[in-house]
Amino acid sequence: MILSIALFVFSQQRSIPRTHATSQLRASYEISRSQCRDGADGVLIMLSDSAEDATRSLSGTSTPAELFKAKLESRAATLARSVDSVGPTFSETIHALQATLSDASLDEVMDDLDVARVEANCVVKLDQTQTSATWGLDRIDAREGTLDSIYNYGAFDGSGTRIYVLDTGIRTSHTDFAGRAIAGYSSGCPTGSEARCGNEWAVDGVITPALAARGCSGHGTHCASTAGGETYGVAKSAAIVAVQVLGCSGSGTSASVIGGMEWAVADAKARGQPAVLSMSLGGGRSSAENQAVASVTAQGLLVLAAAGNENTDACSKSPASAPAAVTVGSITRSGARSGFSNYGTCVDIHAPGSSITAAWVTSNSATNTISGTSMATPHVAGAAAALRGLYPTASPVQISAALVCMSTRDTIRTLPTGTPNTLLFTGKNAEAVAASCLGPAPPASSSPPPPVPFPPAGTADGPVSVEVNIYPDNYPRETSWKLRTPCTTGGPLACSPASPLLFETSGSATSTVLQLPAGASFTFQVFDEYGDGIDAPGGYDIRIGGATLVSVRDKSWLKESILHNLRVAGAATSPPPSPPEESHDGGSCSNTCYYASDGGCDDGGPGNEYSCGNAFCCDLGSDCADCGIRQMPPAISPPSPSPPPPSQVPLPPPLSSPSPTPPVATASPPVATASPPV
Repeated sequence: MILSIALFVFSQQRSIPRTHATSQLRASYEISRSQCRDGADGVLIMLSDSAEDATRSLSGTSTPAELFKAKLESRAATLARSVDSVGPTFSETIHALQATLSDASLDEVMDDLDVARVEANCVVKLDQTQTSATWGLDRIDAREGTLDSIYNYGAFDGSGTRIYVLDTGIRTSHTDFAGRAIAGYSSGCPTGSEARCGNEWAVDGVITPALAARGCSGHGTHCASTAGGETYGVAKSAAIVAVQVLGCSGSGTSASVIGGMEWAVADAKARGQPAVLSMSLGGGRSSAENQAVASVTAQGLLVLAAAGNENTDACSKSPASAPAAVTVGSITRSGARSGFSNYGTCVDIHAPGSSITAAWVTSNSATNTISGTSMATPHVAGAAAALRGLYPTASPVQISAALVCMSTRDTIRTLPTGTPNTLLFTGKNAEAVAASCLGPAPPASSSPPPPVPFPPAGTADGPVSVEVNIYPDNYPRETSWKLRTPCTTGGPLACSPASPLLFETSGSATSTVLQLPAGASFTFQVFDEYGDGIDAPGGYDIRIGGATLVSVRDKSWLKESILHNLRVAGAATSPPPSPPEESHDGGSCSNTCYYASDGGCDDGGPGNEYSCGNAFCCDLGSDCADCGIRQMPPAISPPSPSPPPPSQVPLPPPLSSPSPTPPVATASPPVATASPPV
């Protein structure tokens, strides 16, 4: 049997015997191969630190991938393995190379001390589409109300930015682009002289009339038009760059996608303009793709990724599952989740995706109306470009937070529990809304005001220590965590331009102590970057005020992430509770709890999600969505409280809870054994 593989090198040292590591490599490879619904053109193999160390000692110019490629080619020549061939190498996002190897060569690769992981190079394909009518731009320019066939966007137009559309290529001559769509790159035709150029792959990613006549997909042209077209687009002044990572038939691989990301990073650096990557594609979950997304983000480019069209958990797909990407779900014209749209905690925001009209490839004036999260994603890519144009020095993380901060909340119907109810907003007052989220650019001579002491002097309840302990398994760099809590007006939890409503911290350190105010609500989420879970003896625990509240040890968990909703004990000053949303004879049922509708009962009564006691839970009867109607004990009138001392400053209210919606009855998705295309 012949195996076509892509070899991926990244910095990770394994501290286990090679015999054990080889069996784990084989097991992880088989798992990843089973997730390739449309087959694989290889695997992704990752190397340990020794590969990079060797590179530094042997050569100042060659990359680890280039040296590993030379080693493979030399071995193949010596052993006369004519079927072995090695493809292009990558270095901008992750150190990688592509190869086709025999079984014997693959076994040797897995035994190589430089190799840390072998992952299938899954085939990546486009969405299936359907026809209907135009309405998307009209929906995102208003918070509510009927559609009026007008798109009000003001100066929110993406001027001075670049949108890299990683797709099937673009017919750059289409009139909707008004000359702003430009030639870029093709993963299958990188030099223009390859045999596939002008057939399945377009030179510089540009779809010519001849290619269009032969049936080359119009998917990339449509997405580019939605992101930045003059008539159909959001960012009407942005430059649109064609990056063909899928062939004309709509098929590619993880390696071709990463190749396009590599080129886009290098080009953006050379151009020096704020940029975003629009990726309306996907396949099975890929650690290499997710790591490449993280690298792209760290180098200053924001990645927008389609959630996928399988009506399943987006966390099982890549790049949708990449924590650094802004993952986009789809809604219908009526304001409901599109029935095909993937969902879950990996989704960040939604945009119109059902029946979207935009430019098509068959002529310079052609249009088509199609559906998918592929159509939703470029709406958000255009908005991200517009934000980058207004805030050119803002980081991808800040722009990502601003998109969510600006979004219209709690208007999307039929969202499964745990999926953020956020809808893209780019209306005529978008600039003012963006300023409220990102803040105005400070004058060059201004200096920040002195921090407000926290807690204020004389506050009875001081900060409480929250200790996070991570006990990594044999792959410590795959594990990370994130803690979020409502921010304050000053001190260690001060609101920032990146996230004015939420303080956020994260890390991979094995032990971290934070100080949170008494009574504060917070979420803790732990991630396994590869998706194969933390193995025993790994785990984690959370201690509040020295007491262990959550402990997960000596067990395997196979989820991409685990979320805990927690609260710090203490009698902190807080605003009065909201009135009950519903009343029921003989019981109480409201959704005023901060954690209402998160899938776990959090009101401290029977069936509560954690054995936390009332100090860490909401009021009884305040999580109706998850706990149901509660029978309340007889009311006892408390004595009138004494007024707080003058120096006691109330803490800000927690983030507003979603509007109550009936729980959506959905069956748990099956364990993914195949990875359908996005």
